[in-house]
Amino acid sequence: MIAIELLLADEHGLMRAALREQFTQVTDLYIVTEATSLDEVLHKVQHQPPDVALIDIEMIGSPPVNVQQIGALCAATAVIFLSTQDWEIYLAFAAAIGACAFVCKTVTMDELVQIVRGCADAGPAFTPAQHQRIRVWQTEVEAKLHALTPRQHDVLKLLVAGYTNAEIAVALVVSVKTVESHVSQIFAKLVVNSRREVITWIKETRVALLWA
Repeated sequence: MIAIELLLADEHGLMRAALREQFTQVTDLYIVTEATSLDEVLHKVQHQPPDVALIDIEMIGSPPVNVQQIGALCAATAVIFLSTQDWEIYLAFAAAIGACAFVCKTVTMDELVQIVRGCADAGPAFTPAQHQRIRVWQTEVEAKLHALTPRQHDVLKLLVAGYTNAEIAVALVVSVKTVESHVSQIFAKLVVNSRREVITWIKETRVALLWA
């Protein structure tokens, strides 16, 4: 049986210790190195790429992440993103960036072992159900954005750039009250409650869909 070399990357020592203990009981899987940051992962993969890298997706940072670096990482080794949150936005990002799999940390060890072996042997291991979830999520995102009027898109672009309502009004040559009305409608259509939530939603969605 050919040994599969693993890189284990997670900020939390307890999680790494638990996985390390579990993997010692699997004869063909070996954790050859560990990392606690994205920079450390990139350095280790560059100098001695493992067969599979198990990486906590939250460790790569909040948007805007360096998409080019993550893409290069996925091209260099089979990346399995792990997360405590089974969110469609994480799933969509993992698939779009070229990861081999996205796995919620609620899976059993036997399931994780099979996914690792599958990625090492045959490449991407996204399930039909995961692909369907991604398609549904993308459709919902596109529907929300399509519901915005052209003027609301103009307001949204400036809002995400950090403009205040008054500054947006000057830029678009409209009244502040008109801008406030557009912002309120944007909140409703995107199902958010604040400017911060709008900005986060746009940035995270942009990254997940690999928009420029």
